[in-house]
Amino acid sequence: MDEETYNELLRKVEPYITRKDTVVRSALSVTERLALTLRYVATGRNFEDLKFSVVMSPAAIFTRDSV
Repeated sequence: MDEETYNELLRKVEPYITRKDTVVRSALSVTERLALTLRYVATGRNFEDLKFSVVMSPAAIFTRDSV
């Protein structure tokens, strides 16, 4: 996917995937959430496998709203 296509997709989904920081932790950025989702869709790997190939905590990947 080229950068222009990625940015267009990001603009379209940003209002739906934006999360707010909490007292406990900072929310993942919209770009991180989109990148993780695209990697999940493109590779077909499950979230358990993805935690080894991305630089994110497993807790960030396994959030309820990421499924």
